[in-house]
Amino acid sequence: MVIHLVRHGESTWNAEGRLQGQVPDVPLTHRGRGQARRAAAQLAGRGVDALVTSDLVRAAQTAHEVGVATGLVPVPVPALREQALGDLQGRLARELQAQPTPAGIHISEVRWGGGESIADVHARLVAFFARLAR
Repeated sequence: MVIHLVRHGESTWNAEGRLQGQVPDVPLTHRGRGQARRAAAQLAGRGVDALVTSDLVRAAQTAHEVGVATGLVPVPVPALREQALGDLQGRLARELQAQPTPAGIHISEVRWGGGESIADVHARLVAFFARLAR
């Protein structure tokens, strides 16, 4: 099995420097739609058999372009969402201040802003790819 991973194109919040996390309704910019079309062109003709996407708008818009180029219908999968960032979602990155990693916790296990840790995301994606492999 060959898996092609495509990150969504530039979103309005990317352009503003906002943390998105799992905010569902952040769309692509004009530039982001162009990036999505260029990524889709790279996948056209490669024999792609399935198209799964995060259910977040920016990812679904990107997947739509891939679907147009490949003839596939994108299937939304919540497990493919970005890392949930809790109350950090929507904040401007330039407003954030560095915080020390809490004592006794590996940085990959910290749930910054009350969202998901990197370990949580890893577990979620490992479970998804294990199901996909079956």
